[in-house]
Order: sequence, then structure tokens, then C-alpha cells
Amino acid sequence: MTLSDASKALSVETATLSTLAVRMERDGLLEREPSPHDKRAMLLKLTDRAKELRVQADQVIALEMADVTHRISDAEQLLLIALLDRVMSNIKDIAK
Repeated sequence: MTLSDASKALSVETATLSTLAVRMERDGLLEREPSPHDKRAMLLKLTDRAKELRVQADQVIALEMADVTHRISDAEQLLLIALLDRVMSNIKDIAK
């Protein structure tokens, strides 16, 4: 994924993400490689170390989510997600 594509997907300014990408590359979490489709573009690629950290982070998130949602039924959780998606959509519309 290019920096521009990642910026759009994450709804983050490209300049902000660029700074983060530089730090991640410095810390061995990200690699940049030339795009085979566009010689001007660079693709961002997570390193194996970053992928391992992501697995660990996903496990922590799952445990934390279980703690905060233990009294909410599956149906209520699905409704909450749908409502939060709608709120995020409204925020994006306002920001346009």
C-alpha cells in the first residue's frame, strides 16, 4: 500500500502518516519498496517484527474488549458497532 492509500484508509493526513512511517522504518517496523506499477511511488510493507507485535496487540485488544463488553449481549454489540459506524460516517461527511 502506498502512503497516500494508507492515509485515505486511515483518515489521517499524509504528512502526519509520513512522519509516523519514518519513525516506524527507523524502529524496524516498516520497509519501503518501489511500486512495480508506479516508479514514483513507494509501497509500505510491515516487517516480520511489526507483524509479531500486531498479533500481540490483537490479543491485548481482545482481552480488553472482553472486559468492557462482558455485560453486553452479542446483538447489543452488533447494534453498537452499527451505530458507531454511522457516527464515523457522519464525522467524515462533516469533514468534507
